[in-house]
Amino acid sequence: MELDICLTLEKFFTDNPRLSSLFTNTCDLQNINNTIKSTNCTPKETQGLYILTISKNNIDYIVKLGSFAESQGMYKRIMSFGGGNYETGSATNKWFQKFIKKAIEKGYTSKFTYYNNNQEKIKVENIDGDKIEITPYVIRPLETELFKK
Repeated sequence: MELDICLTLEKFFTDNPRLSSLFTNTCDLQNINNTIKSTNCTPKETQGLYILTISKNNIDYIVKLGSFAESQGMYKRIMSFGGGNYETGSATNKWFQKFIKKAIEKGYTSKFTYYNNNQEKIKVENIDGDKIEITPYVIRPLETELFKK
């Protein structure tokens, strides 16, 4: 079955072979108590990039690209999408909850395929003149590169 409206993950990786070697982690999604969650995502606080797909007949269709901050990692990013079930939730989180629930109702499965960008810390001087270590947040320019591909 071809949707003819979404790029397949296989085609994306065929056209960008280096990315297939980076995006090696997955988190499967399920509707649990009317909230989309993952039961197999490993908590790890690192920044990175993700590709959200829905799948039918073993074909993964890309529906969203994005990034996550080092302070949350992929696990906490998925948890933050749960805010879309509330009045105050962001538009992105609301879209995510509605879309994935509907896809699952229609017999699709869904997952995040993602890349953990293990960024080295750097030393900087704080406002008191003390040396501290921080992890630079460098994922936004990489997210832009992902969109361009």
